[in-house]
Amino acid sequence: MKKPLLSVCIITYNHARYIEEAIDSILAQKVDFPWQLIIADDCSTDSTREILQAYKKKYPDLIHLILQKQNVGPERNWLDLIAYPKTKYLLYAEGDDYLIDPTKLQRQVDFLETHKDFSMCFHPVQVLYEDKPKIHELFPDPKQFANKRTFGVDDLLAHNFIQTNSVMYRWQFSRKNVKDVFPKNIIPGDWFLHLLHAEAGKIGFMNRVMAVYRRHPGGIWWESSHNVDVIWKKYGLPHLRFFVELLKRYGNVPKRASMIHAAIYTMLDTFISVDAKHDSHIFLQSTEEFPAIITAYAIQKRDSEDKDQISLQKQQQAIEELRRAKQSAEWHYEALLAQKQQQLEAIRGSKVWRLRNRLVKLLGRTKT
Repeated sequence: MKKPLLSVCIITYNHARYIEEAIDSILAQKVDFPWQLIIADDCSTDSTREILQAYKKKYPDLIHLILQKQNVGPERNWLDLIAYPKTKYLLYAEGDDYLIDPTKLQRQVDFLETHKDFSMCFHPVQVLYEDKPKIHELFPDPKQFANKRTFGVDDLLAHNFIQTNSVMYRWQFSRKNVKDVFPKNIIPGDWFLHLLHAEAGKIGFMNRVMAVYRRHPGGIWWESSHNVDVIWKKYGLPHLRFFVELLKRYGNVPKRASMIHAAIYTMLDTFISVDAKHDSHIFLQSTEEFPAIITAYAIQKRDSEDKDQISLQKQQQAIEELRRAKQSAEWHYEALLAQKQQQLEAIRGSKVWRLRNRLVKLLGRTKT
């Protein structure tokens, strides 16, 4: 078998309901290059492992299995998975998602083969809500990118618009170990992986829906659309670590540092809100782990409050100035009116005016 050009990697845990659809959608791909399918199972307690072994028996040369001997958690299982391949290209998916376009792999490989200055390419995916099957949603909304097809690090720092199974990487770790550079205990790991590759080249957008992202109660981000406070309580600290790592990596660029700090401070505001509602201790844990970040946050809050106070004072001063201006204008108007009245009375009492009235009477006209 020729050396594979592409590795398709699947992470799975207790995906017995979905894993066959995920694997079959990948096996249905039509390609003209050698590739391999690598699947890492985190010691599933359902029948996922038996399903994987059956596929391995059927496709022994195509499929490689990483079967954890004990549950190691999603982070370790994922890193074991993506550290294995040494191919030119890599695509990573989760065991509950699937592909819907049999030309996806070929299209993305062709794009990267012909666009050497691009390090990755992605496309919109269909979002499937198991509890709301009639909802038809795409992520990201292609309308956002109506006039844009190329992105970079700054775009990705502002927002993670790349869904996991949509992206194909020009794999930056074919000659080095991804575990050596990847921070521990951060979420989301795929966003960080996107950024690592965005540092090496451009990001290409292909406006074609070629995969499905499934939302269901067993998924890690299910609560984000049902009870987001649960997500913050469970993953708030790892998410903060993610942004702290971004600050270490990109904080030397003022624009990027400002963007990351804003995200961190918004997150800390949320921690305080969640702690107040649920008697949790996310903010306290953040204080213990990142005292320098919390100090900067406190200074920012103080400065913001000072600015708000100054702004309030300025607004009050402006109101007083307007009130005084109105009073002054009214006084000037009254003074001017009195002056004109006096001038009118003076004219009517003058010799000229009296002479004018006599002439009018002589001519038989009424005085005006």
